[in-house]
Amino acid sequence: MKNIVKVWRSSTAFLLSAFSFLILVSCSQEEILTQETSALRFVVGDFPTFGEGTQTRVIGTQDVGKTAWANEDKILVHLYSQKYGDQAVTLTFDAGSNTWESDDASLNYLENETPTITAVYAPDCEIKSDKTIGLLEGKKYGEAEYIPAKTTISGNTLDIRFENERTYSRLRIAAKPKATLTVSTEDFTPAGATEVAADAYTLTTDDKGNAYLYGTFAEEATVTVHQGDTEFATHTFNVATEAGKSYALFAGVTIDLSKLTETYVIDDSGLYRISGTGSYGIKVESGNPTIILSNASITVGEEYDYGNIVNALDIVADNSETTVWITGTNNLTSNNGAGIYVKSGSTVIIKSDSRDNVLTAQAGMDGAGIGGTGYDFGGNTSCGNIYIENVTVNAYGCTEMDNSPGIGDVNSCGTITIKNATVTARGSEQYTEKCSAIGSRTVPDIIIENSTINACRGGYNKESYADWIGAIRGVDDSTTPGIQCGNGYIKNTTVNKFMYDWYNKQTTEEGSVTYDADGNPTEN
Repeated sequence: MKNIVKVWRSSTAFLLSAFSFLILVSCSQEEILTQETSALRFVVGDFPTFGEGTQTRVIGTQDVGKTAWANEDKILVHLYSQKYGDQAVTLTFDAGSNTWESDDASLNYLENETPTITAVYAPDCEIKSDKTIGLLEGKKYGEAEYIPAKTTISGNTLDIRFENERTYSRLRIAAKPKATLTVSTEDFTPAGATEVAADAYTLTTDDKGNAYLYGTFAEEATVTVHQGDTEFATHTFNVATEAGKSYALFAGVTIDLSKLTETYVIDDSGLYRISGTGSYGIKVESGNPTIILSNASITVGEEYDYGNIVNALDIVADNSETTVWITGTNNLTSNNGAGIYVKSGSTVIIKSDSRDNVLTAQAGMDGAGIGGTGYDFGGNTSCGNIYIENVTVNAYGCTEMDNSPGIGDVNSCGTITIKNATVTARGSEQYTEKCSAIGSRTVPDIIIENSTINACRGGYNKESYADWIGAIRGVDDSTTPGIQCGNGYIKNTTVNKFMYDWYNKQTTEEGSVTYDADGNPTEN
């Protein structure tokens, strides 16, 4: 009788018991590292990864999925022996010690037989009471990976090898984060199953807005995605999906700006992808939507049309949170309002997966690039919270002799947060008042981390009284211009200071300030 027991150690050479598991995994990207001991040879590589698949960006970075073993990962092993019958063990990975530990079970077989062995990485499965491998209660095949291993048994060593290629594909469904989706399929064989799935799936997207199905879609197979009663996506596969390849499906509303004949109104918390070039804006009247700007260009409004203020992206919903995801190069321009207006009490979140993606927001006639309209016939304007992360943003206040910051509002503004971004902001000016690049008359709370800020305050005839970041100032304000953050701070950031003189159309460099991790400034 052969008896195989308990422990496999990886990563560093250890002297091992003669009765050990040997687990081998293929290395998908790096050269395999091999170490020898007098007792045993072993190889450790990366967790098998998916191929790149489609390159169309849906939302965020294509998620390559799991790429390495993680703590508490499990490998399920089933062995059938003619003498001892069905047997099984569960191997659990301990990331702290980089070891695989087995449960209390052992595997036995006759020395002269070749047992039948199955080893699989399947997070939604477990060892059942009859020693077979099956689904956890409430789980369905296709909702998680199911990666069978190649096994070789020799003496007292069981070699479990995970190859790079899977036998199935992955479908990534991009929707709203934390959204519950109903996904119906036809001619879909889930990973781990042997026949086509008959049931619909209920999936919840993660923090990035991704949900997944693992399996094979046949030629002419279909997938349909609903959120509640709303159908967000349906797709028919012209050819069967390829093993080891990842596919992406956008589950939202697609808007082509060139086809709009009026302002597009959003009144829910859905997912919208906007592209193309057009002269009608987007208005958020209610809900907490996610808006993907994908190489979009909007130009709205007429100069000096004081009776018809129009904002390119107009967030007027009460107490809302609108996320604007930036992909490619995007321009939001208003000739008589804000590039992006956000109502007081509400929040706009502008973010991306890389600073290579760019948003330029240009205002006109007293508007801010991002923030307030600056003009409501009553002078009591204000704007909500502005959050910018991991993106490049250019925000320009109104041109010529008007009055607004690049980011903020002429009167009051909510909290302004900038993290891991490159931001160029330019304020404007009137004869009696000069605007900061970022700020308001009442200095808002401003938080800036790990960023580069090009702060261009507005000036006239080579003169400006405004802060670069902080306060808008009038001609009678004798306070020395500076950088103010209210109850906020600036850390790990360089602020490059400029003044823009619109009368002479000149930009003047005025030095820079570097802030360390504790927020201490150094003037350059």
